[in-house]
Amino acid sequence: GNLHHLWKPNPAQVVAIERAAEKCLRRGGSAEVIQPQDLQNPDATPEPATEAVGGERLIKGYMVSSVNEWGADQTRILLLTNEAVHRVKYSFPSNAVVSWHSTPLSAIQRIEYGSFRAGGSSLTTYLWRKEIEDQQGFRLYTLEKDGKRSAADP
Repeated sequence: GNLHHLWKPNPAQVVAIERAAEKCLRRGGSAEVIQPQDLQNPDATPEPATEAVGGERLIKGYMVSSVNEWGADQTRILLLTNEAVHRVKYSFPSNAVVSWHSTPLSAIQRIEYGSFRAGGSSLTTYLWRKEIEDQQGFRLYTLEKDGKRSAADP
């Protein structure tokens, strides 16, 4: 099916996704050719290189709203590769990657996907509850806890 317009990156987000991939992915040998317009087309796939490729290959990049351990919404870039999922903090004013966290695919125990349940205490939820609950969301469960301890931890 078609991606909802909120899943399609605008031109500034396309640049951010490209820069995040350049910074975060492990490279080696020839890389697949990824054109900026491919990031805007949900059906596009990178063209395979003609020789053996070492390192990670970007499958898709998305702008997402990540809810942190305190329930605050954070805009992040999610990069899905053949080896890992990278969650990237990006500064749009400076057009630079600030930090990122990588989770190897082998560390993912399960993925839940379905109707998104809006959190009760975030600004985004307050302003956009109906729009959020009309969307689909996903949650990754990993072998180890991702992120810092929160006040809710035992």
